[in-house]
Amino acid sequence: MNWDKMTPKQQNIWIAENVMGAQRYHYISGISTYEAVICESYKRKPHYRILVKNNNLKIGNSLVKTVLSAYYGPKYTSDLPAVFEVEEKIKELGRQDVYVNRLFDVYGYACDASLEFSDFFNILHATPEQRMKAAYLTMKEGNT
Repeated sequence: MNWDKMTPKQQNIWIAENVMGAQRYHYISGISTYEAVICESYKRKPHYRILVKNNNLKIGNSLVKTVLSAYYGPKYTSDLPAVFEVEEKIKELGRQDVYVNRLFDVYGYACDASLEFSDFFNILHATPEQRMKAAYLTMKEGNT
């Protein structure tokens, strides 16, 4: 899916799963089955107690179709402290060079000697959404 066509919720979920390693969980409430993406730091919150991890959820002989109905995690596209967590994870993965280049791309600059000091200043002030788009492009590039 293209980053620009995703909703902010879909963008946050993509980053949570593909960069931060969040997992999907299935849970049943009455006769309905739901799926949630939960980030590690959110597992200590009270709502986590109702969730059961089960990758092959079955009722009777048929697999239950689940719909992603909840996301429990940071708002990576708008929360600067959460952005720093993602950037640290990218560094941990050894992808920081690719990330910086993708950040220049997102900002519309070529990463070369023609850049001026003001260009670097602008990159340092990239918005959380711009940084997460660069993270998305970085991880997509690693999977091609």
